Amino acid sequence: MKRWLAMKLCPEFELAERRFWYLWHQVDDVNKWCDGEARDATQWLLDQDADHWRPLDAPPSARATPWGIQQFREWIYKKRGERAAA
Repeated sequence: MKRWLAMKLCPEFELAERRFWYLWHQVDDVNKWCDGEARDATQWLLDQDADHWRPLDAPPSARATPWGIQQFREWIYKKRGERAAA
């Protein structure tokens, strides 16, 4: 009923919500089935998304990746160096 009402009242928001969930599931699939930097990047995106939608008074969730793009890039470069050294 909620979806039908949303589609009737504001179809562009309903379409945007569908698109968001489609993309979110695509990212989740890459995270589950890929290795290496693709998995790290999708995990970072999922961590960012979880923190964005949390209530304002809730503490940040536990993260598997660093916060912020610069810290994430440095983390990836460090992992690349460790793999090259091994």
